[in-house]
Amino acid sequence: MGTIGRNDPCPCGSGKKYKKCCLTKGRKSDQEAVSTGSMNPVVSWVLNEPYLKNTFELITKKYMDEKVNDEIRFNQLVDAFIFDYTIPHINITPFQFFLKKAGLSPQLYPVYQRYEKNVFSIFKIIDIQYDKGMMLQDLVWTETYWITEKKGTHMTNVGDVVFCRIAPFQDGFISLSPAINKWPPEASYLIERGFRGVHTHEEGRPINAFDIFEIIYCSKEKTKDLTEIKKVLKKKLIKLGLKIDFRSLDTRINEHTNIYDAFPEIQDFNFPSNKDFRETMDLVLLLWNTYPRREFKGKTPQQTFKIGPRENMLVQDLINEAMREINPDTYPSSVDAEAAAKKYQKIWLEKPQKELGGKTPIEVILKEREMLGNPDKKFNMQIELIGVKDYDSNLAEKLYFEGVDAFNEGAVGLAAERFEQVTQMYPENYKAWGNLGNSLAYLGVKEKAIRCYKKALEINPEYEFAKKNLASIKDMPEEVLGLQGMLGAFKGAIHIGFGKKRTKTTEKFNVWDEIDKDLKKEQEKDKDQ
Repeated sequence: MGTIGRNDPCPCGSGKKYKKCCLTKGRKSDQEAVSTGSMNPVVSWVLNEPYLKNTFELITKKYMDEKVNDEIRFNQLVDAFIFDYTIPHINITPFQFFLKKAGLSPQLYPVYQRYEKNVFSIFKIIDIQYDKGMMLQDLVWTETYWITEKKGTHMTNVGDVVFCRIAPFQDGFISLSPAINKWPPEASYLIERGFRGVHTHEEGRPINAFDIFEIIYCSKEKTKDLTEIKKVLKKKLIKLGLKIDFRSLDTRINEHTNIYDAFPEIQDFNFPSNKDFRETMDLVLLLWNTYPRREFKGKTPQQTFKIGPRENMLVQDLINEAMREINPDTYPSSVDAEAAAKKYQKIWLEKPQKELGGKTPIEVILKEREMLGNPDKKFNMQIELIGVKDYDSNLAEKLYFEGVDAFNEGAVGLAAERFEQVTQMYPENYKAWGNLGNSLAYLGVKEKAIRCYKKALEINPEYEFAKKNLASIKDMPEEVLGLQGMLGAFKGAIHIGFGKKRTKTTEKFNVWDEIDKDLKKEQEKDKDQ
């Protein structure tokens, strides 16, 4: 579904074939855009630009299943690409590129220029006027917006939580998303609780559509049964180099009440990153809850403790809240941490929630149990919190030294990428800022390099490396810095290629030392002459 054929559904969401819609609309599409705010001209232009088209096709391979013709997901991905993808080197979105290069008419340009102020967020519908529009409350930023929307008013209800992109149009707002992504009530509760008051997904960057795609389509590998869970877990462990004897699973799980006691190898293992740790633990927990227990007469915990969807979502929210509020590392022992978690659980269960219509979680849970014919009045869940090492320090160290090696080999672009990753993970790492400054300097991006050196010195005013390099590039033209970077890249390429020709591993070396040696030789020759 990556390449758009003439007979494929049009990505604008009209339901027509591409050849009968955006491909041939031309002036008619322009007129429609002026009067209705249609995105047709944008979609058509962006997806027909050769470079952007090829890039979009690569992105679809990540998020689209080639075996499934998922038109809704494809249209949402078009929206994400146009507004949230950043084109390398020029650092603008395809939409901004469209504004600059599409040669828009004087009528059309102001319409689309306003779309730069679009808002992509998680909204709660607080009012609907059928065939007219709806009032949305932004759960991230709390503002409310009235949007003109006819079709969506018949597909949603007051109280629904939706993801969409809205933008100013005429005297109000319209939805730019090809389809409003509605969530069911169970998921809506967790989304509303999770995103309320959260202003950024990463420091300094608003949540965007690709973040949502990661959450919906890429966060967890789908598993069906115990056999498949074990297969996926084994694959993950082999990749990490973590050895666990699966022949002892029955003994491990049936003779322990704690996952870490059953799998001590996990607690002792030095994971490459926090992401790897979370993915492994998700699979181990899945295995733990789907494995038959002798104490339950061969049934699994999931089969034994059947609960309704509302209780399930509330339990998940309780776990999330407890993890945010209680840091086990601040308590003298695990027993003290568990006592704090138990106390927090009681307070949480008995505190009224706005999202539950003013009711307490325990009231909602017991009401649902009554409706399901479950007479149990006790809430027996026990939260177990265990301190976890920050494994991302391993990843950051790996990236840092990859950056150092790349820089020494003249691959300053790759080096800049690695050092930037480290600064995003650990903004207080002054050495990464200093090395990022060096890499950017040799890429000829002088202003950004200076900002990086200053950031390093802001964190550590005594950092001589940044002081020295800041002073050395201050009066150097960008062109000279860029030429030095190109010379380093050239020397590095020759060195690596030389080693490959002899089918042996090339020794590590520093191109900048080689350049200094050549420079000294030239200076000595000049003296002799």
